[in-house]
Amino acid sequence: MNRKQNPPADSMRLGKRNFHELLPDIQPRRRTPAWILSCSFHVAALLLLALFWQPIRKGTGEASDRPIGIAIATTTTAGRDYFLSQNSSSESTGSETSAANSADATGTAANAPLDMGELLGGLEAAAGESAGDLNSKVGSSGLGDMEAEIGSGGNTPQATTTVFGVTGTGTRFVYVFDRSDSMNGYEGKPLATAKRELINSLKSLQQVHQFQIVFYNDAPTYFRSVISTTPRMLYGDEPSKLAAADFVRSMMATGGTEHANAIRMALAMGPDVIFFLTDASDPPMKNSQMQQIIDRATRNGTTIHCIEFGAGNSNGGGWIAELARETSGEYRYVDLQQLDGTP
Repeated sequence: MNRKQNPPADSMRLGKRNFHELLPDIQPRRRTPAWILSCSFHVAALLLLALFWQPIRKGTGEASDRPIGIAIATTTTAGRDYFLSQNSSSESTGSETSAANSADATGTAANAPLDMGELLGGLEAAAGESAGDLNSKVGSSGLGDMEAEIGSGGNTPQATTTVFGVTGTGTRFVYVFDRSDSMNGYEGKPLATAKRELINSLKSLQQVHQFQIVFYNDAPTYFRSVISTTPRMLYGDEPSKLAAADFVRSMMATGGTEHANAIRMALAMGPDVIFFLTDASDPPMKNSQMQQIIDRATRNGTTIHCIEFGAGNSNGGGWIAELARETSGEYRYVDLQQLDGTP
């Protein structure tokens, strides 16, 4: 019987050694963990994104900054009223002036914001007096505190009111009436009749409509409300109209005549209609003053109706009629000799 012979022990040890020596060669190589690859990929992607990403500019971009005012809210019987302080108008830059001129040239100036500096610039100088002298006059206004109300409310129903047969339609009205010494003539009938017409015109306004009254001689005198000591539009509620009527009755005729400053003040409040009444065609306004007023009225969309008091036949109205014509207004001549007694 053949017996299976076992291999020698040395051969077995050699084979075992060779097996362990060869074992590392036949084991698979370790691979890079997946999380390291993922992190590397995302880091590279973020670096590329940061390299090519540009921030999106918002707002005015390269446009020059514009100065702003302060919107102030006050509460009246008709609700909340907003108006814009113009104390920073002196900070306007030359670029803004150029923009305004460009707007005039292109016919888009009707949408331009109200430029208080332009309207009131040189106002004291136009009167030929220093600011101190002007403010010391009876009825003089604090022109440095001038304010303009923002907007008029597109949904406000329009009102129609008349002064000496001249009809005005809108939501915002300013009455600019002469109270110089010449209005004392004819036993005081001119001023008394003007007061009556103004008060009757106010009665047709409702509380949603706005108004202001400017009497003038050498300097303008405006109606000051309880809540404001600066020129601004007031709502036509009954308390305001009653107070305004008392203000009108208190006016006296005295002093000389300076037309332009009073009309500038009225235009600065952005009305739809101005009723301008005077008995003094002399002295006339300067051509530069007339053109400035006509330009601003056209830009604002303001109609200026002009009523002239005179004695005898009209001379055609002169510059007063021209002011009405150039602002789409109506001119009316009232013969003082035909007034039917003191109201």
